[in-house]
Amino acid sequence: MHEKLRGSALLETYSLKGDNAQTHQCLSIIVVAGFPDIDMLENKSSHSIDYNDDEEFLCELSDGHLAPIRGTIEQFERLRSLLNDGALISAESAIEMDAVDLPFRNANVQKGHGTRSRWARKLQSETNYNATYERAKKVLVVSVTDINGLHPDSPELISDKIFGTFGDPMTVKSQLAACSFDKLQFTNEYSIDISKHLSAPGVVEVEIPVSLYDGDRNVIRDAAVSAIQQKLGLAMPGPFDHVMFILEGCYNNDCNWGAYAFVNSYLSVFKGNSYKYVGVAVHEIGHNLNLAHSRGLGGNGFDLTCTMGSPLYRDNVGAMCYNPAKNFQLARSGSSAWYNDHLTDTQVWNSGTAGGTQWSGKIIGIADYNNNPEYHPVVVKIESGTPQDIFIGFNRVKGATRDTTDGMNKVTIVQAGADGLGYSQSLVQATLNEGESHVISDWRGSGLDLIIIANEIILDIDPAYAEVSVSFGVLSIGSALPTLPPLLAPIPSSINSPSLFPTHHPQHELLTTDEFDSGSNGSMFSLKAMRDVQISSLAINAMSRGIGAVKVYTRKGSYLGMEEYLHEWELIYDNPSVIHLRRGEPTLLGEFDHKVFIAKGSTNSFYVTSTNGLVYKKGEKEGSIVASDNSLIVYEGIGMLKEFSTRIAPRVWNDIIFYGVVGTAIVSQYGNGHCGSDESSLTCASDCITKTLETTFDFDSGSNGNMFTVKALRDVSIYSLDVNAMTGGAVTGAVKVLTRSGSYQGHESSPSGWKVVYDRRIVTFNNRGKATELGNFDEVVDVSNGSFQSFYVWAENSIVYKKGAREGKPFASDSSLIIYEGIGVRDYFGPFISPRVWSGAIRYETSST
Repeated sequence: MHEKLRGSALLETYSLKGDNAQTHQCLSIIVVAGFPDIDMLENKSSHSIDYNDDEEFLCELSDGHLAPIRGTIEQFERLRSLLNDGALISAESAIEMDAVDLPFRNANVQKGHGTRSRWARKLQSETNYNATYERAKKVLVVSVTDINGLHPDSPELISDKIFGTFGDPMTVKSQLAACSFDKLQFTNEYSIDISKHLSAPGVVEVEIPVSLYDGDRNVIRDAAVSAIQQKLGLAMPGPFDHVMFILEGCYNNDCNWGAYAFVNSYLSVFKGNSYKYVGVAVHEIGHNLNLAHSRGLGGNGFDLTCTMGSPLYRDNVGAMCYNPAKNFQLARSGSSAWYNDHLTDTQVWNSGTAGGTQWSGKIIGIADYNNNPEYHPVVVKIESGTPQDIFIGFNRVKGATRDTTDGMNKVTIVQAGADGLGYSQSLVQATLNEGESHVISDWRGSGLDLIIIANEIILDIDPAYAEVSVSFGVLSIGSALPTLPPLLAPIPSSINSPSLFPTHHPQHELLTTDEFDSGSNGSMFSLKAMRDVQISSLAINAMSRGIGAVKVYTRKGSYLGMEEYLHEWELIYDNPSVIHLRRGEPTLLGEFDHKVFIAKGSTNSFYVTSTNGLVYKKGEKEGSIVASDNSLIVYEGIGMLKEFSTRIAPRVWNDIIFYGVVGTAIVSQYGNGHCGSDESSLTCASDCITKTLETTFDFDSGSNGNMFTVKALRDVSIYSLDVNAMTGGAVTGAVKVLTRSGSYQGHESSPSGWKVVYDRRIVTFNNRGKATELGNFDEVVDVSNGSFQSFYVWAENSIVYKKGAREGKPFASDSSLIIYEGIGVRDYFGPFISPRVWSGAIRYETSST
């Protein structure tokens, strides 16, 4: 990308003025962001000096010196627009300028010039957005004394206020550790020995030949950088991740700032007492970490819910973290990020553009991030289709955020650009109490409203949470909004309205076994429907007689990876007073609260618990077939010692499943060589056969995912895939398989129109180059003769594949299927690379003739 700009870069001794034919290159553009002096905010008389907290821009010249870029208001607005959209990245983007007097001509903003910026915070190997938010950060503090002898506090006090060296309980070190849950740690232990230069742990004193009375801040900063480089004998940043300069004060005509920092870099500068204020220090280090300012409602004033808005100017008071947009950036934009321990920590919901879509779920506060047994998100991003998205969070006031002064214990809604992944000023849209709503009109240019409702805020349980609903073109304010599962942690409902089906079905029953040799608190198992059925009840085999409580949960798909996640299951039976019969006699539970509809070819799982215990039989292999008839197949499962805790495998669930067949039963012609709709290779091997079509397990590249298309040469039912994992050898991670009819082209960047048929949190990967069998899909994918079907395989730990010759070119085939070359996909529906050959195998059923 080349962006045409007009401007100049000037210093007292460095100028880009010159011959019109000469072009000067800025190795990088350094963005400077800061915050006003507390005296200016609190003392009305100081408002005679107006403070502008908009970013400033410096040009890094080839010799390392920095020249301020000058220009018009319109030019700087364009620069800031590029910055907030992610096109211009501080300490990364280069600039070329025509060297003429003002008004000057064109400037080309580019990314990735070969010469590395000496002001860059990141390592050479790191990409633009891959900020290193996690690990021990080596911090050097420089105490600066000017030519007049003006010096800051003692080195011992400075060390204590930054690092807590002598017991200060509230420091920038402690607060960043609290906000990151110890993923980011300040340290003054370095890889080189500078002990002879230290005046206190982590603090070096320097003198500069410049006066704080008449030197401007650029000259003072350059002098301080030169002094520390000369004293240590190395170029900054050297081995240090952050270098904090402390000045006694400022006494010229440009002193309305309290502190400032280089964005996406290592340097920050503090004057007077500002370094003591934890909120100010965390704010400036936030700029080093590529975080932008946070604005208040309508872009006016400061966001008081976020330390990137208005930090607290008080010593030992500064327990604030960041707003939802910043938290999303801290979770998603780096490989070493703060809030990414689980897939559900942050979620993205794409409403689409046509309306009629909804989302709802519970959101917890950042303060409870490590106290989240049900894995609720801390941020939900509402995708707008542009870089400017909406971010929703719960501003819980406790622990690391206990000093927050605005929007306390409310649902917080903010807007930010750069897709939430890079530097972008955020704007507060609303803070909601329970029952309040926020409406965004003409969402995505549709003419329809997006409505965000804080349905419920519960503070008297641990963790506290906010139940939030979002509807697009569905409701008006005051309408009742049904509770729906979060779309990025889907729990598709297995229950359909009874009115959609006949109310009476012939009752069928399937016995697994009445033998038992062990038992526990509960049992999980999966079953597959060979035709449309409704499961209405179960009989259980109790460990002990008497009255006890029984619960039955269900979920669509397999239980694998979901054994300990209550929120992934639906409770369909909850009876505290079941009369349990003696061991070996079936205890009938009676009708479920809701019958469970299972479509032909689909898999559902059940989890049965009893306070009286259940008995079952030890199995041979988890997932192998236990029992079947023409309608159902039941698989070996597991025992559970405690509710949603401690699995024992394999175990065979003991007793009876009661169900009805939906619709008219089909009279099959078994043995005719045609695989009928109520047949499978398991129930009629003479008519239905299983086949596997492999592409290749060779590889030369990889990413998070792969999209490809197949064509059916006869009717087939695709029920599983084998994948080629990037990391293996008992490594586990999440895998999703999505599908859509026809081609994937034109649908690479959005989950809209894709259907999830496989979603596992925990898949154990085989070694790279060997097949990792995923097991059965939650729903079989039927592809009729002559039809095209596309698949998207996504793996948390990435997959490998082979570079292709041409996207859409046939690569592998047999008598039933053709597999075409596709694309690699970074992240989840992120940028794609073409052409790529999917590396793996398709498992499917088809007719034997």
